[in-house]
Amino acid sequence: MPDTSSSSNRERYVWPLWLWSGALCFVRGVMFVSIMMIGMMAYKRLGLSDTMASLSMAVLFLPVAIRPLYAWFIRRAGKVKRWIIGTEVVFAVAMMEVAANIISTSWEWKVWLWMVVASLAWAVHGVAADEICFSELAGERRRRIEIGANVFAIAVMFAGGMMVMVAGNMEVLGIGNVESVGAYELGTAWASAFKVSAAIAVTCMALLLLTLPVNTVIKDIGNRKTFEKRKEQMLSLIRVPLTWKMTGVAALFTLAQAFMVRGVPLFVASQANIGGLALGPQEVAFVLFTVGMMTLAFGLAIGVKVIHSNGLHRWLWPMAVAVVLPNAIYVYLAFSMPSDVATVSLYVGMAQLLCGFGMAALLEYMLDFCQSGQNRKKRFYACLSLLAFLLMITGMLTGAMQDYLGFRKFFTLILLFAVTIFVVMAWRAKLEKENEDD
Repeated sequence: MPDTSSSSNRERYVWPLWLWSGALCFVRGVMFVSIMMIGMMAYKRLGLSDTMASLSMAVLFLPVAIRPLYAWFIRRAGKVKRWIIGTEVVFAVAMMEVAANIISTSWEWKVWLWMVVASLAWAVHGVAADEICFSELAGERRRRIEIGANVFAIAVMFAGGMMVMVAGNMEVLGIGNVESVGAYELGTAWASAFKVSAAIAVTCMALLLLTLPVNTVIKDIGNRKTFEKRKEQMLSLIRVPLTWKMTGVAALFTLAQAFMVRGVPLFVASQANIGGLALGPQEVAFVLFTVGMMTLAFGLAIGVKVIHSNGLHRWLWPMAVAVVLPNAIYVYLAFSMPSDVATVSLYVGMAQLLCGFGMAALLEYMLDFCQSGQNRKKRFYACLSLLAFLLMITGMLTGAMQDYLGFRKFFTLILLFAVTIFVVMAWRAKLEKENEDD
């Protein structure tokens, strides 16, 4: 009889954890930038107003905001790897359909509907990725999330910059003079950008198909909770003082930055006669994605390091200041309107560096909240849903505010709103001091 002992005892090769976890974070960044930033810029470039461009893409945050519903379903639906690979396939198909329909008649609704499909795939993919990370990264989840945030920023820089650069080059190479590009040529140029997104997603999918662990989600059917028990858990979580502190800090830090993040791409790409900086696609790719995202990742890494070295409490005030200052930089840009790309890049780099440094406080605050008490996974999903909801609301308002107020008044108003962070931080410090005295 043939000896089958060697084949029966053969174990499946286990790929390095950093390889598949890094690929997961990277493809999530690609999905985010394709839907939320490139989609908005394409709508703007193809002639839609700031209001419609921002509103159309902001609504796509809704599937992410209700992600806990997907988590409940995925836990009862088999292996997570199938969900991850499947949603990446759906996303790639949706991007190719966006590319095919963006040059057709009535392209606005056709493109938007396929963007909805891509957004649903992005939301479900995020839940599946979190599920496998919760199962496989036990003991080092916090460190992996911090590293993953930087990989996410690098993915936005790489994919976003490449997509905008390709679209800009196609505009110039197709016509020779970017100012005379017609609607069909513009659609063709931005169709190539979405094809790039699909190609990157397929590449990541092939890597993950090979490296992802075959992970089955633990089905908690035997531990089903009644509605009353779930309601009691939710109310107990809401009554925890740390929940309200986290919600307040997350809301203010996010809102102070979200209006700026959503408004800056429209600002730098708009024509000078309406108050924009009138940068071309190649210049936008360099300023926002190469310089901006690189300095953002660098600032985030510095912020995380100093928090680990000296503690969040000591750096909370400086990071609150770092969240506010970028708004002041964009107020200056809106009034001075520099035309030199090097000057704009310098100021945008400074703003993004401060933004990354300040947002490290929000990341650490949320991780502290998610790691404390019970139901850590539900807390994590609740935090991400809160951020998605805030980004959706700000995105829905940003374009309309810019159209109605103009860029100068818009950034001035956002700066005044961001200053309220100081008031909340002072109130928080006062409460903590009173508690220590008691």
